[in-house]
This record gives sequence, structure tokens and C-alpha cells, in this order.
Amino acid sequence: MIYNHFAYGEMLATKLKGIAHTPQKRTFFQATEQEEFGTLDQQVSQVSGTVLVAIDGANADFSWEPDNMTEKPQYFFVIVTPTLSDDANTIHQAQEQCRSIGKQIIAKMMNDCLNYENDLATLDMSSFLIRGAGPIGDNFYGVLVGFNLLNPFEFTMDKNYWL
Repeated sequence: MIYNHFAYGEMLATKLKGIAHTPQKRTFFQATEQEEFGTLDQQVSQVSGTVLVAIDGANADFSWEPDNMTEKPQYFFVIVTPTLSDDANTIHQAQEQCRSIGKQIIAKMMNDCLNYENDLATLDMSSFLIRGAGPIGDNFYGVLVGFNLLNPFEFTMDKNYWL
């Protein structure tokens, strides 16, 4: 199977108590990297509570190993929560709350990788990062969680693409 970032993100948002996404109470959104925060401002501003955004910008790095090429697709989750102001202490508290959720997402992903679940068998466990995120919408702050997969890249040329 092929990893589906948006489906995985929605599953996380549904199962995490701190996000608790349902069809009636939307706290999960999808984005490409190009629209990362642009259109999300309006959607997120209409939500109360913590939000999870799955970002798939179709980005990948490539690496030549001794005998093969590896594709490293990049994915992100943004976890943000509303703050009452742009006060640094309030923002820091929101980021710490979201960071805790981000660490739980990382733990879940690592367990899924080790147990060959949710199509994360090729997860690069050394690629995780957490960065601050915000403001999004009306003073939503939190963190961005990034990671890569390690997929084999078949570099045989397909004649259907060439004249």
C-alpha cells in the first residue's frame, strides 16, 4: 500500500483526545504546501479548540546510496490552538500544549512503523522535526511536525514518456 497523508492525519485527529475531530466538529484540515497558511486562516478562525492540519506539498528529496536511489517524500502536520492574545507567555503555553500532542503523533508513527501498520513501514525515524507555528487565523499558535519516508526510486525509463 501507499501512505496516504491526509487519511492518516484525519485518523490521528479523530483519535487524539486533544483534537477530537468529528464530521460535526471539524478540527482537521488538509493543505498543500503552496496554500499552507493562506486559505487555512479563514477555516481555522471558525474553529474553537485545537486543530490538526495535514500538509502534503508533493515535495521529495533524493539520495544516492551505494547501490540504489532513494526518494524521501516530505510531510507535515500543523497542530495549533487558539490563544487569547499575542502575549509571548500565552503563545508559549499554546506551543507547549501542541508540542505534547506532536510528540504523541511521533510516538504513534514510530509504533506504526515498527508494527508495519498504516503504510508507515518506510518511515525515516531519524527525520522528525518540531518547529513553532503561527499565527494562523485569529491568534492560533502551535507547532509543525515534519518527517520523511524512505522509498526506493525505480530509475528505469518508461518509453511512454519519451518521443
